Amino acid sequence: MKNTSWKIVAPISALVVAAVSWYGVRRINARAEPPVPLGVSAGRLAECPDSPNCVATVSNDPDQQMPPLPLRGDAAQSLQAIRALVAKIPRSRLAAAEGNYLRFEIRTRWLGFVDDVEFLAVPEEEEIHFRSASRTGYSDLGVNRSRMQAIAEAYLNQ
Repeated sequence: MKNTSWKIVAPISALVVAAVSWYGVRRINARAEPPVPLGVSAGRLAECPDSPNCVATVSNDPDQQMPPLPLRGDAAQSLQAIRALVAKIPRSRLAAAEGNYLRFEIRTRWLGFVDDVEFLAVPEEEEIHFRSASRTGYSDLGVNRSRMQAIAEAYLNQ
């Protein structure tokens, strides 16, 4: 009887520990505050951190760099098109919209990690700069780059 009960108790205990851990990670991620600095400073978006979980149009690291998007019409029209595209992404939410700047928060499906995705239209350059970075952790397994490539492709094919 003793050996039989452990065959039942051990898997149930493992499931309980996994569920509690998953719930705890989701709660921690849900409360993670945006890193500082976000937004526009001196007419630019912030640099990416040294971790590989960020991509941006303005980066000193070639592994994090992506090309900016061209304006399509004026800045307002271009940002409206981007806003509509990002709104289609599951678990995305517009967090800030000020002038030529947009910031979205996009949560991952399983653990609820938050990525901050920013866009800045620069009419003088006829470009839209962007930055996409995970709030927590070190690696994102290429999620930010893949997402920004998909957004860029959809935007350019409109």
